[in-house]
Amino acid sequence: MNTAFFMEAKALAALETEKWPSDLVSSRHLIYSSPAALSFHSPGAQGFGVKRAALSLPNSHMLLFSPGCCGRNTSALGGVDSYYGRRMHHLLLDETDIVTGRYLTRVEEAAYAVIRESNPEVLILLSTCVDALLGTDVERLSARIREKSGIPVLSATMYALTREGHIPPMVGVRRAMYSLLEKRKKNSRAMNILGFFTHLHDDCELYALLREIGIRTINELGRMRSMAEFSGMAEANFNLVLNPESRYAASYFLENLGIPSIELSRTFEIEKIHAQYEMLGSVLETRIPDTPYHEEALEAVETAAPLLSDLSFAVGETISAEPFSLALALLRMGARVPEIFAEPHEGVRPLLKAIAALSPTTRIYSNLSPSMRFYTPNPGEIDMAIGRDALFYHKKTPGFSFCSQTEPFGYKGLLSLLGAINKAHGTPRTEKVRTGSFLGTAEGKIEGRATRSPAKIKGLLTHLSPFAPDQSGVVSVLFGLGGTTVICDAGGCTGNICGFDEPRFGEEDSALFSAGLRDMDAILGRDEELLKKTAACIDPQKSAFLALVGTPVPAVIATDFQGLANMAEKRLGLPVLPFETTGTRYYDVGASKAYLAVLERFANEGGAKETSIGILGATPFDLSDREEEALTTKLARSGFTDPLYLGRKGGLEAVRRASEASRNIVLSPSGIMPALYLQERFGTPFECVFPVLPEIDIPKTSKKILIIHQQVFAASLRNALRAAGTEAEIHVASFFLMHKSLLEPHDHRLTDEYGFVQCLQEGGYDIVMGDSDISRALRTEDLASLQWIDIPHTALSGRAYPTGDAHG
Repeated sequence: MNTAFFMEAKALAALETEKWPSDLVSSRHLIYSSPAALSFHSPGAQGFGVKRAALSLPNSHMLLFSPGCCGRNTSALGGVDSYYGRRMHHLLLDETDIVTGRYLTRVEEAAYAVIRESNPEVLILLSTCVDALLGTDVERLSARIREKSGIPVLSATMYALTREGHIPPMVGVRRAMYSLLEKRKKNSRAMNILGFFTHLHDDCELYALLREIGIRTINELGRMRSMAEFSGMAEANFNLVLNPESRYAASYFLENLGIPSIELSRTFEIEKIHAQYEMLGSVLETRIPDTPYHEEALEAVETAAPLLSDLSFAVGETISAEPFSLALALLRMGARVPEIFAEPHEGVRPLLKAIAALSPTTRIYSNLSPSMRFYTPNPGEIDMAIGRDALFYHKKTPGFSFCSQTEPFGYKGLLSLLGAINKAHGTPRTEKVRTGSFLGTAEGKIEGRATRSPAKIKGLLTHLSPFAPDQSGVVSVLFGLGGTTVICDAGGCTGNICGFDEPRFGEEDSALFSAGLRDMDAILGRDEELLKKTAACIDPQKSAFLALVGTPVPAVIATDFQGLANMAEKRLGLPVLPFETTGTRYYDVGASKAYLAVLERFANEGGAKETSIGILGATPFDLSDREEEALTTKLARSGFTDPLYLGRKGGLEAVRRASEASRNIVLSPSGIMPALYLQERFGTPFECVFPVLPEIDIPKTSKKILIIHQQVFAASLRNALRAAGTEAEIHVASFFLMHKSLLEPHDHRLTDEYGFVQCLQEGGYDIVMGDSDISRALRTEDLASLQWIDIPHTALSGRAYPTGDAHG
């Protein structure tokens, strides 16, 4: 498998669905992880996932109770200072919680704490695969909190294992949201638009047409600013359903509120748009006066025809449109569509047949197929790419994402498409496809959001987001080593890793896959099925090893990773490394396990070389590219011209040469256990030090300083400040591993938001150095008495340190 699998439209349309090739059916193979597949792994990354969707309820707040990994990408909801990010709260579950299920009392206590702190109009309790597998009665819990608090409490679930089931998460969350509505007297001049979590483009003609036939109130979730407005949806005379995912929600309106629905499809074909408006008028027993908009669209298509006839398009699925419908519209307007990047399904069979009739050789790829790792574009074939996935494959081709914060529809939607095509034509590519971490910037904001001190509840994060989890640490070490990594999840954990924690994702090649687990895989423990899928997409001659990385789902069902690794190694004939990560611990624990695993398996015996030095704990979580450059330069000045950045650069060869290092330096706590191992095995001495530190001027009047970071960086900075003459008392605190050899009296191991706030409130510090994102857990008055110096830490916030501020 050295080429990307595709099937031509004519051949695919001729097959019955059950005979479609496995590469085009995601449930039959591992899921290849690339930026083109990010919307599968993490829908909220490029649109709306369950978290952001439920938070569309006005003035709602959400409590997610889960292992930390499930909420890691919450900061990506438009940034930590966003309308969505401010309303997310977390209760972190540990391994004991997962095994025993004894955490529901804490969930209830945390819910009341969130209500006291945030005063929401509605509270959303969000559970995950963990509670679905444990059988937690979240509805009963919600009812109890509702009764005691006196506010509406909604239960929703991020159960990615059922994404292809009868009620996928994005279908279920819509119905759950509208279940808050109670029956009211009907208003004959009111209606609801269902389908999207944001509103239609402001200039969409649908609004004007509805008003022309007498509709005075048009309710749309994306335009509502209070639950009072939301409650008014129960007065509607009818619904317009614009997205098939809202059919299940529409059934609630009919069954419980007596409100019928009419479904319209989003299409970019003029005559279909006109036919739909005629149908709508027929149902409403009136005429929809769309003639001016129809004529405007006809004129626009006629004007665009010469340009369209000269263009070849690649159409992706990460767009505000049904990709096969959009491709068909382009073909019917005279364009060519050689490629469609979208997984087909039964519902698009009529579209496939129509596409095949017009363009039988159109190639259909699935972004999720393992073979897409080998996709290469045909030079000169594609003139324009539509969709972030298509833009990723055609990196130098003009195009546009067609995925905005509002939704195109009707004639105006077609005009917005034609306008985007015209704008992109002949224009140098300016839109960069987002790869790697969501944030990745050094722009911090020092801000106290809290109105009161946090409740003393284990694992509660009222204002902070979860930190980088253990599986992200494993992947970070293994990323460039030439192996194949399979994350044993339903897709969401992979989305957190690839879309948030791994900055090299999409920029460097890595064979990284999701197991794509489904509910029956978890319930029945179908290990054999996982091995078959793995064997089908791995080439033992080209892959150095296979890594199996755990997540909360295998933790709940007690997957025997060592047994699975033994079976895989025997079948595949290559080394298999099992990692029983659970998503409840932090990145440094996972990275440490990964270092030890590869060193034990691949480090060769050999003699030390004076010019060689090993660097451990240097993943992108703890060392930026700029800092790496500064460190390499500084080491070279000291005679170490052969640095071995183990698990960062140099691939597996650097690991094999670990014994050649005359000494090792450890940049973060994740490297301490591996350094001890190398000391015992090869006699290599090591030192825990971060040699490239920011230059910080400390006022001579300062009396007491707190540094919050990973321990090696913080301890090194403390030593540097003392060496520079700082006389203030300096303490170190960290949410991550703290080794006793670096501890001083009064250093703090932080475990949650409560401990962090208590540390600052009781410490009497006049300067705090640390990632500014965590300052939002404090009150404004807490910050008033101290100076905060922002030192970003990727494992905390996803932000990297400013590239110009690393010094040798």
